[in-house]
Amino acid sequence: MSHQHNALGSPCLSHLRRQRVSPIYHGSLISLYLCFQMFILVAGAFQVQGPHEPMVAMLGGEAELSCILVPRQSTKYMKISWTRTLPSQVVHLYEDGQDKPEKAMEEYLGRTQLVKNVMHKGIMVLRILNVQPSDSGQYRCVIQHGSFYSEAVIELKVAALGSRPQFHMEVTKSRELQLECKSEGWFPQPKVQWTDSEGGEIPADSETQTQDKGGLFHVTTSLSLRETSQKNLTCSVWNPVLNQKKREQFSTAGHCQSNSNDQQASWGDRLAGGLVRDDRRTEQRAVGDDQAGRGAVMGNQASRGDSEGQPYQHRGQLGATRLVGGAVRDDQASRGGQLGAIRPAGRGG
Repeated sequence: MSHQHNALGSPCLSHLRRQRVSPIYHGSLISLYLCFQMFILVAGAFQVQGPHEPMVAMLGGEAELSCILVPRQSTKYMKISWTRTLPSQVVHLYEDGQDKPEKAMEEYLGRTQLVKNVMHKGIMVLRILNVQPSDSGQYRCVIQHGSFYSEAVIELKVAALGSRPQFHMEVTKSRELQLECKSEGWFPQPKVQWTDSEGGEIPADSETQTQDKGGLFHVTTSLSLRETSQKNLTCSVWNPVLNQKKREQFSTAGHCQSNSNDQQASWGDRLAGGLVRDDRRTEQRAVGDDQAGRGAVMGNQASRGDSEGQPYQHRGQLGATRLVGGAVRDDQASRGGQLGAIRPAGRGG
């Protein structure tokens, strides 16, 4: 209030009163402008403003935080401080017309720049290089000129998209399918969801999220399915900051065999014949000719009791079938008739 009182009684305002009496005065417009600027400085009436919405930067990229001085004026000879929550947590300091890198915190050394070519417009832009998860949070833009200062708070959100979900499965003796979905390298903590073919959400049996030393999150979620359960499932991992997701589809299409002799082969047939991810076809199995009538075996008609050339039983049990890195392999493929890997194709959402 005292500043305002002094400004009202200043010679500038007396000069303005005289201008009403004597409108003809050399350089009156310049005098009016200078007096107005002096009034602003005496009253300390400048303000720092920042964006209302958070700024978003990708992990490993660049972030630009900005604030402006109102009314607009050059900040070239003002003190500009970019700090974290506490004033002592200096990210970048500009004083006496030059940068002061030695004042910055160690984790920001060599990673910050103050954009100089807009300072004459009253715009302060801090550029952060090689953005890290720890850079996420609030920043204070503080402008000081003489005994007056003003500040604004800007929020930075760091984001990273993780890997495409990968499946791992096991078939239990009770003919349950234990299905696991895993994805790595997310920031911030992602959200995970299982859905059926209709888009309905399926509650997960378990979900585990861990954070590595670099601050990135890794997530693992699992489901247990019976043979009569859902056959088409989608695992989605979602970044809440970017509103982007990555997803993968798991399908166990096939025919359920009810014959007691084939109970162990039921899930195997489905997985070997119908495990897909998204919409690409699996390779077809090479099978023997059922009409040969001479006990022909795949790729070798001269087995004749050779213990290493047992015929492939097309309708028999498949034996142990496992999924490793998205491929199904049959452990009982004969030496002469290798089945090859049935590999599901996938696409990320």
